[in-house]
Amino acid sequence: MEIQDTKISNTDDVDFLLSNKSADYIIRTLRERSGMNRREFSEHTEIPVRTLEDWESSRRTPPRYVLRLLCYLFKYEELVKHL
Repeated sequence: MEIQDTKISNTDDVDFLLSNKSADYIIRTLRERSGMNRREFSEHTEIPVRTLEDWESSRRTPPRYVLRLLCYLFKYEELVKHL
């Protein structure tokens, strides 16, 4: 699955997301900015759809390190795309 247009334009955006936003907002924002639906995002990140649904609805909260890794995964893919 190719990332379409992530709007996390620099590392500062990643830091902003991680320091100022809730986990559900971060997950939803990453997924929406990538242009993927939950199933596609699930396949791309290898996170079960049910887990993503729980995270986005705040029924469960992922560890902060998971959020950081997801942010940097998408940032890395964006950087590689522009090489």
